[in-house]
Amino acid sequence: MVALRIASAWREARLTFTGDLGRHGVPLLPDPSPIPEADLLLCESTYGGRLHEPIDQTADKLAAVVQRTIEQGGKVLIPSFTLGGPRW
Repeated sequence: MVALRIASAWREARLTFTGDLGRHGVPLLPDPSPIPEADLLLCESTYGGRLHEPIDQTADKLAAVVQRTIEQGGKVLIPSFTLGGPRW
C-alpha cells in the first residue's frame, strides 16, 4: 500500500494505492492494515463485489479435493505466494 500527499501552491491531495487488501482472521497471515484517509483511492479489484466464504468452509473444500485426488492416484499442485520471511 502506498499513501501519498501531493501538494501544490493551491491545494494538497491525498492519494492511496493498494493491491489486494487481504482477509481478516486467516491463519499464518497478518490481518490487513487499515486504509489511510484519502481523497482518491486506487485499489486492485480481482475480488471486487464478492464475499469470501468462511475460512473453515474453504479448508473443508480443499481437504475434499486433496482426498479425492489421492484416492484416484493423482497429484495435487498448490501454487503459493510468499508469506514473508527474513528481510535482508
